[in-house]
Amino acid sequence: MGLKNDEAIVFCVSQFEPFNSSQYPVQMNDWSTFTIELLDIDGFYFVKWYINNQLVKELQTQVDASTSFRAHCSLENLGFIGDKKTTQENFVLFDYFEFKN
Repeated sequence: MGLKNDEAIVFCVSQFEPFNSSQYPVQMNDWSTFTIELLDIDGFYFVKWYINNQLVKELQTQVDASTSFRAHCSLENLGFIGDKKTTQENFVLFDYFEFKN
């Protein structure tokens, strides 16, 4: 991705119907805002991903709009992501979290 030493990767993922994954850089050691908006388009979710109030991705899914979701906040330091194994502990701080139904 050409990340700078002071950047981390944010994954915007739909895990099914369809599977789709995109990656975006964010500044480390700085606050970021992440928003996912689900819209009902003809009975299926249309998803919009925002990073720092900028739209970065849109996806029409085949997920029924009556499907309910739960939110999980985490930092994943997964061994299979990246070209090299991590050499330092990573962490994330959440200032706030909001889930609107």
